[in-house]
Amino acid sequence: MQFVIEINKHLNKTEKSNELSFFRRCLVISSLGMLLFYSCKKDKIENVPASSLPAPAFQYLNSSNSNLLSDSINALFPFNNQLFVCTAKGLSVYTSSGFINYTTHNSGLPSDYVNCCFITDSVWWVGTNAGLVKYSVTFQQWQVFNISNSSLPNNKIRSIRMDKYGKVWVGTFTGGGVASYDGVNWQVFTPSNSPLPSSSIARIFIQDSLYWFGTGGGLARYNGNKWTIYTPGNSGLQSAWIYDIIEGANASLLFIATNNGINTFNLINNSWTYYNSTNSGLTGNFTRKLSYDKTKNMLWIATDGNGLFKSDGNQFTQYKYTGAGSLPSNYLTDVCLFNGKLWVATKENGLAIMQ
Repeated sequence: MQFVIEINKHLNKTEKSNELSFFRRCLVISSLGMLLFYSCKKDKIENVPASSLPAPAFQYLNSSNSNLLSDSINALFPFNNQLFVCTAKGLSVYTSSGFINYTTHNSGLPSDYVNCCFITDSVWWVGTNAGLVKYSVTFQQWQVFNISNSSLPNNKIRSIRMDKYGKVWVGTFTGGGVASYDGVNWQVFTPSNSPLPSSSIARIFIQDSLYWFGTGGGLARYNGNKWTIYTPGNSGLQSAWIYDIIEGANASLLFIATNNGINTFNLINNSWTYYNSTNSGLTGNFTRKLSYDKTKNMLWIATDGNGLFKSDGNQFTQYKYTGAGSLPSNYLTDVCLFNGKLWVATKENGLAIMQ
């Protein structure tokens, strides 16, 4: 007994007598579990070497086929030849020999729920649901900052960045705001003591001495002295909920992920454009994370519920779950370029690597 499980439109070109023969085949699974093909031209089932099959679009790394701590991924941070994977069960660091894992059982992490991280050669900064963690690579020492032992305004850390002066900037969940730490002193910004439009900070992005904060109330810019706030009411922003901020081909163009599509902001002429389901091929409006490939001028967009998109500025191409070899989930949390490949983080299905 055989079961035809999908149509494969792959055309296998075979040169014969200076002519190309094309075979359209159907994928067949025998009762013995053998992979076979049905040749529509030859009208028979035949074995086909696996090497002749088209490679799947994605490969997977998850808790079933590797020692990845959890299939629930919150964020990715590529650094040198390592990829730091923030998960719901700890920090997994991907290396050429597999994952090295850090949890509350074998490290100084105060919580296994890791939201984000920022990595340097000498220090790892890790954001958890129970505080901010500093790990000294040199001395292999862990230090935890929380609302009890520091001026940190909230224990739930959502975003971490470091400026050129070595000062760490931390964004927290609702009720916290932004905190900076220079190694001695803390400075905290909230809607109560600054123009910050919301205490919920999803993203911090730093350009030289310019600080951008993606909040639940709009986009905030801070130059160390002056604040500028952008909202749907006073700018071209399509939503006040900002989830990511990155540079495009140069520092004068920002891409901004919102729950109503993508905004671009030209810093030279202060012009805004937007892309969402009403005016583009971006069919999923809830965009969570962005990555820009400057070598190919390609924007990658991770959405919440509509898979992955890429755009060259003219058209959008969607990648979504369609079965084996496709994206493992349409609910994505991050996307980044690492070691020449595109890595995609999902909410509940681990990692996908685009070939």
